[in-house]
Amino acid sequence: MGKGSRNRQVRVDDMSVNPQKYVQKKKAPKYLSTVIMVALIVVIVAALVFSGITNGGMLLRAGDAVESENFTIDGTMMSYFVHNYYQSYVSSFQSTYSSLLSSGSYTVYDLIGIDPDVSLKDQVKNKETGETWFDYFLTQARAEAEEILVYCEGARAAGVELNEDDYASIDSSVQMVKIYAQLYGYSTSSYFANMYGTGVREKDVRRAMELSTLANKYAQKLSDDGYAAATDEKVNAFFADHTTDYLSTDYLMFKMDASKAKLATDATEEQKTEADTSYAAAKAKIDEFAETLKAVKSADEFRETVRAYLDTAEALETYMDEYYEDYLEDAEGDTDEAKAAAAEAKVKETMKEEIDAQVEALLYEKVAYSNATDANKWMYGEEGKNPAAVGATYVEVDDSKDAEGTYTVNVYFITRASSRDEAATYDVAYLALASTSYKQEDADAALKAFEEAGADKDALLALATKYPSHNGCTDIENMREGYFGMADVDDWTFNAERKAGDYKLITHEYGTGTSATTYYMLVYIIGEGDAAWYADTLDDMVAAECEQWIEDAAKTYPVYVSEKVLAKIGM
Repeated sequence: MGKGSRNRQVRVDDMSVNPQKYVQKKKAPKYLSTVIMVALIVVIVAALVFSGITNGGMLLRAGDAVESENFTIDGTMMSYFVHNYYQSYVSSFQSTYSSLLSSGSYTVYDLIGIDPDVSLKDQVKNKETGETWFDYFLTQARAEAEEILVYCEGARAAGVELNEDDYASIDSSVQMVKIYAQLYGYSTSSYFANMYGTGVREKDVRRAMELSTLANKYAQKLSDDGYAAATDEKVNAFFADHTTDYLSTDYLMFKMDASKAKLATDATEEQKTEADTSYAAAKAKIDEFAETLKAVKSADEFRETVRAYLDTAEALETYMDEYYEDYLEDAEGDTDEAKAAAAEAKVKETMKEEIDAQVEALLYEKVAYSNATDANKWMYGEEGKNPAAVGATYVEVDDSKDAEGTYTVNVYFITRASSRDEAATYDVAYLALASTSYKQEDADAALKAFEEAGADKDALLALATKYPSHNGCTDIENMREGYFGMADVDDWTFNAERKAGDYKLITHEYGTGTSATTYYMLVYIIGEGDAAWYADTLDDMVAAECEQWIEDAAKTYPVYVSEKVLAKIGM
């Protein structure tokens, strides 16, 4: 039975910003937040907010901000966590809005809504509560710090310690900070203080990273132990207790609206009567068509009935009013009649294209269970029992704003009854080489070495040591379609014809111009994994067990926080 690592779509643009997320063997436990991960997120030095260095941090370092029985996080270490959370926040905005930021019209701080030249303690984030941006980042980091110490206590009790590889990883992260310091012309000490707060030194960052690494290591152990102890019986029992979490349905839905004409305050009685009459007629037309749709017997009939409803002489007249004159200006033809005919044909073509798009958009797939509306209850049945069958129709009328002149009707047609996702998953191993470090001949050499070593899982994973700058060399169990976020790679990997032992070197081009990157993806199919619903249930079961552990452990290993020390952190 696979470990069921739930794979969400990994976007290539994120991969270029945060390759460590891409190379993980499996998703980190979802109960473990990003701040305690050992990942240095370095933002542009020119935009650094925290540039003052007034002392060596002795006072801040002397006080314990967060402590448990055997572990402490002093003020300077806490400053690191707060600033690291802030930088993660900024980095997330940079990644999400990269295309907008590339225009140069906005800075990342414009989008967030902060002034990088003013202390975050003096900038209000929530006007209703008075919460400042500093309060916000401190609250998040504080929760993470408390959780870190609980995990560390659990690790100590279980005999889990850092090893040489862990310390080497920390050394590598610290070295990266030093490289950036040199790159931007800062001394190492100045750069650490600028990045993580006044008085923060390398030794503070190292100690913080050591605790983060130990916490993450133990959290991962809890997750791994959970997967190892999982049985079909336990998974099925968890599914039975949470069935509705794994249900989805497919349906067609056509929405119709009627709105009463807006009248001036001095409208005449005749105008008001005309508006009421038109509104009533529009509602009657919608109700009549809803009954027509309710009687259809197939998905194709539903679509074609909607198409006929949209494709009318009245609709064409509206399209002619909107497009004809513009199309006539650019129409080709030797005579006015020919140009008029060309413009009219173009209008009809536009209308057809837009109707086709509306018909295509009728389908809603893999809609998750909900019991929020009468339509949802009809689709899934109460608590997921007795769902609507394929071919069933339902008319949902919203007349809650009828008095205000708005009337809406939705007609549903079930194309797949509520059920769990039986789609197959795959166990896959892959090597990802980016053109920032490798060329095509390197990828070809990797493929040759893989084949010569036996062309199996072990042969692929062994390539990790030969290509140390790779963006990923790992194996994933229960991988879902869309994992790579690269259409050509996903299309090959999840082709229905794939079988155990298949492999291919796929070249993927991402981006354009100077920012373009080529990814050489060597993908190997280990075999078919669990059904998607089973993998999802397994993931959630293990996550729930781990969440229960942290809840119970927080009582066993109490953590104490000094508000006085937290208040001394500058930002």
